Amino acid sequence: MLLEKQPIVIHDRIVDTNDIIPLWFPYNKRHEFALAAPMAPAETGELAWNRNGYKYAFVHCTAPGEVILSKTLMADGAPDPSETLAAIQLEPRQSIILPYRVYYSISGGCSVNVTGIDDIITSLWPRPK
Repeated sequence: MLLEKQPIVIHDRIVDTNDIIPLWFPYNKRHEFALAAPMAPAETGELAWNRNGYKYAFVHCTAPGEVILSKTLMADGAPDPSETLAAIQLEPRQSIILPYRVYYSISGGCSVNVTGIDDIITSLWPRPK
């Protein structure tokens, strides 16, 4: 399923990702960081987009909100108007696994912990901007 470049939503409530990520990805390099939905987009309607530069990104929700997915962005940093965006509502302790080079935005007050997962080959690839 991960090879098809489709996101995987995990509905089970995961209390601590440190319990499962080493079991699921024991030989992979892992990079952890946190993201929160910026306050300004609620007023302007604009979203801050991130691009997954890891083979997989394990996104674990710590505060309820929404993760919006896009395959491409235009030169102005907005998704292509003809593209259908995927919006996934996440509750605390739910997770989603994103494939390489997918654009994602955190909104609705969502706060997430992201674990970037690379193997030996993808750790050598340049990170997309």
